[in-house]
Amino acid sequence: MIRVLCVDDEPALLDLCRQFLERTGDFTVETAGSGAEALVRLAAGPVDVVVADYQMPEMNGIELLSLIRRDSTLPFVLFTGRGREEVVIEALNSGVDFYLQKGGDPRVQFAELAHKCRQAVARQSAETALRESEEQYRVLFESGSDAVLVIRDGVIAQVNRRALALFGRSVEEMTGRSPGEFAPPRQPDGTGSLEAAARHIQAALEGRPQSFDWLHLDRKGEEVFVEVSLDRTTVRGDPAVQAVLRDVTERRRAAVALRQSEEKYRVLVEHAHEGVFILQDDRFVYANQAIVDLIGSTVEAMLDSPFQEAIAPEDRERIVGYQRLRQEGGDAPDRYTLRLLHHDHGRRIPASVSVTRIDYRGKSATMGLVRSLEDEEHAEEMVRALLDASPGVALLIRPDGGLLAANRAALEAWGAAERDLFGRSIFELMGTGVEIGRRGAVKEAVETGRQIRYRDRRNGRIQDALITPLFGSDGTVERVAIFSQDITEQEGG
Repeated sequence: MIRVLCVDDEPALLDLCRQFLERTGDFTVETAGSGAEALVRLAAGPVDVVVADYQMPEMNGIELLSLIRRDSTLPFVLFTGRGREEVVIEALNSGVDFYLQKGGDPRVQFAELAHKCRQAVARQSAETALRESEEQYRVLFESGSDAVLVIRDGVIAQVNRRALALFGRSVEEMTGRSPGEFAPPRQPDGTGSLEAAARHIQAALEGRPQSFDWLHLDRKGEEVFVEVSLDRTTVRGDPAVQAVLRDVTERRRAAVALRQSEEKYRVLVEHAHEGVFILQDDRFVYANQAIVDLIGSTVEAMLDSPFQEAIAPEDRERIVGYQRLRQEGGDAPDRYTLRLLHHDHGRRIPASVSVTRIDYRGKSATMGLVRSLEDEEHAEEMVRALLDASPGVALLIRPDGGLLAANRAALEAWGAAERDLFGRSIFELMGTGVEIGRRGAVKEAVETGRQIRYRDRRNGRIQDALITPLFGSDGTVERVAIFSQDITEQEGG
């Protein structure tokens, strides 16, 4: 972990610096509001790099650097909004490691700052090691978490253990050869590996640090993707290049796999026969072609429109209530029926909906699957004829209890119109004692696929119910018919 001391007289900038750098996971950040405060902090304990503004009250950034340089080679990055040429020249003459100007996209700006800090610390570590004895240098060189190469005269002069492990080779196999020799003839972008390696090394030797992605091959010929940072350094007074390599092979493979998975999922959803939608803030943020065709709209018209507009007015209050309850963490049904509203002529389209909570683009969302029930209405007409012919209460429900149809006797018993009850659970319309028994009987019929006869007593009356499962084309129970009669007199009750 790299320890950073950020010095600036603007508290807001210090907070941003801390947030962006610590978010990478590579840094711990302390802050100081002035040069004097920074000196007190430096005296209290070590840090790895100082990032300081130029223009500050009482002591500017270069004056702070000069005081630090009296007895330390601590890496120093001048991070300032002052871009005058004389400031840049003064900073470089004073020994600043990097000069970075504020402004622009914060993400790009702080990503560059993080890179400069890593480079400054890596450079400092290498230079310190090279100034010390060979044994001390070897300990520091080998302790890094990344692979490190030292390149002199265009070939590898030194490697640490992490580099040997990364390439799967020995010191003898690696030293004396160009880094480009351990790569395929061409990089993924089509450039020749030997030529590109020589070009990057030469640029670093000229004082232009290099950062780029690179494809190596290990001893077995397996691809190894790395992030490379090249910086000029010296080895016993001679110019050299230090290369820091970070293995990103697994991260790259995971990203490729994720993209492929997302593409397969997108194709699957776009060609699905069922409608698929995603809601955020009660608006459509995704709709596939199936749901668009179902309600006679377009993708462009649906996106960012309120989801209530796709629901028939008589069902809106109920469905909006489910959505509110779901957003508040309540126990809202995840499957229900409703009537959609066709955009062209207001025709009602009966449909079943299944919903779940997901994360979509970093935010909580609701994803739903919609299936039209129009094709099933013809079959239901036959069932409805049976319901209407029944002398007692007759209901057609889903396996979960949602009402699909009811005969006149049932509606009169409940004192409500069918449109007001459509989709509601019949168990909610019953008394507590009756609800528990009927729910169990329906569940048994669905699970066993057999007719269940059930009796209960309500308000002193005995009800005899025949619960009949109705099977779909796939052999599963799709609906349940309930025929109930009052048999109090027959039972002598």
